[in-house]
Amino acid sequence: MNNQKGFSVLEVIVLAAIILAIGGGVYYWQTNKSSNQTACTMEAKICPNGTAVGRTGPSCEFAECPNSFEKYFPLIGLTREQLIATLGEQPNPIDEGGLEFIKANIRVWFDQKEHKTVEQVLIWDKTVSYKGLGIGNNISEFKKIFGQPTIEDVNSAYANFDYKGLILNVYYKPETGETTGAYVLSVWY
Repeated sequence: MNNQKGFSVLEVIVLAAIILAIGGGVYYWQTNKSSNQTACTMEAKICPNGTAVGRTGPSCEFAECPNSFEKYFPLIGLTREQLIATLGEQPNPIDEGGLEFIKANIRVWFDQKEHKTVEQVLIWDKTVSYKGLGIGNNISEFKKIFGQPTIEDVNSAYANFDYKGLILNVYYKPETGETTGAYVLSVWY
């Protein structure tokens, strides 16, 4: 009979294996216990630029299309110098003190009081996504996505939508409702 005090190497290995197995099980259970995961349908939405996006997230909403109009939001409030540095191109002057950026496919106008910071961005790029819609879609589709306009003038054929603290100003053909252009604005006059 062996009266050794302490543990043999085999006992230490078995004990370590048990501790690791219990720890791994607890970790797995903790990371997977709140599996409110939802299997989304395999649908695709075709974006204005021709790419497709699928459903994602717990609500299975369509992913944002690339080239979103929201990429123009950070331009609001920039000075002329900041704008030129951000876009990396020299603009052409246009009416009412605005600037045209040909590569960026936009026109901008500055605040009406001091003419120092960007207040309006006209988006010319027809591949820009407005939450999955594009210029050419019907104004009724914009209303389904953005809700009722805060202002709509059917004679001048535009609708303003409040969106994330800014205004999405969409123009359309009054006879058909086909959208023809969009602005991102910080204020409406």
